[in-house]
Amino acid sequence: MTAYALRLANGQDSIGRVRAGDALGLTPGSSPRTARSGVRPDGGGVVAVVAGTMQVTVSPFSAWIDGASSDAQSGYVFGLDAAQTLTLAAGDPVDDRYDAIIARVKDDAFDGSGATTATVEVVQGTPGAGPVASSLLPGTSLALFDVLVPAGVSLGTGGLSSANLGADRRTYLSGLGGVLPVANQSERAALMVQPGAVVYRKDADQLEVWSGTTWRPYVPADRVQRGVANIPGTATPTRSTAVALDAAIFNGAAPSNVQVTPRDSWADLAHVYVASRSANQFTVGARNIDGGNFSATTPVSVDWVAWV
Repeated sequence: MTAYALRLANGQDSIGRVRAGDALGLTPGSSPRTARSGVRPDGGGVVAVVAGTMQVTVSPFSAWIDGASSDAQSGYVFGLDAAQTLTLAAGDPVDDRYDAIIARVKDDAFDGSGATTATVEVVQGTPGAGPVASSLLPGTSLALFDVLVPAGVSLGTGGLSSANLGADRRTYLSGLGGVLPVANQSERAALMVQPGAVVYRKDADQLEVWSGTTWRPYVPADRVQRGVANIPGTATPTRSTAVALDAAIFNGAAPSNVQVTPRDSWADLAHVYVASRSANQFTVGARNIDGGNFSATTPVSVDWVAWV
């Protein structure tokens, strides 16, 4: 591809290149010219069931939807500026069905769809097949929510209720270098990021930083406790002791992580491990590496750190 600069008076600008310029400030997508699809994290794009009907509403939102046809397509700023109501088909006579509520862009110049539109739509699922897989959603679209359509449900049988609202499938936008909310480890693993990228794991309630080789949890100083434990001497191959924790540091829950390391004099002699943990304490144990007994009089000293 030819090198270019946008907005030069040389006739090289194209709508795809301008959109690629729009993507520069966002988290990268699957290639250098694209950005990750997602809803702006401002509370928009919420789907709600209209109880007693076969309808749902979609609240206003802004999003970026990456093009699925080619890198030259880049992506699209998508906006819904007023709540929209969508109607779902009646339920299958035999099996439950999941429908997906999506935002979608059609651009005939790239996808040959015969349309140039931006819409929110219902993608009807297959009865008995579970939620519509992401791979089965239309190209250049963004999933918002799933809706469970029970077998036999219709307007005449009482319609849907709020209990039929399914999973929140929204992914989120972040400016380049910003903190990106992700649902779980799987969503994090799919990111195209550079060292220093930061995500907020919603399932783990923690910030994580990409080092270039691994994701490391970022732990604020006030959510960490550390110390030294002395495992009492016993003439046995294995010994252990309880270590007290400050429950307030961990908000009354067990710490997510506890790391224990034998001090230098024991590093080649003892394997140390955490046997259990709670909000108030954890148990640290030591096992003699050669299988023999420890000295009955010498404690094993262990450095430890616990964090959320």
